[in-house]
Amino acid sequence: GGGGTDFRPVFEWVEENALDPTCLIYLTDGMGEFPEGAPEYPVLWVGTLDFDPPFGEYAHLEAS
Repeated sequence: GGGGTDFRPVFEWVEENALDPTCLIYLTDGMGEFPEGAPEYPVLWVGTLDFDPPFGEYAHLEAS
């Protein structure tokens, strides 16, 4: 319903499992709690609503 997503657990899981991703792609409406800092790998936020993520790149997905 908007605003309830906690984005942090995904980034924490990547770190806890000592992964070195080429990139992380997050599909979201952009409403939620972001990590405090950017990870060392690229992040692409793909969303149906326009938003300005605190780090990474944003791509708009047209919903039909």
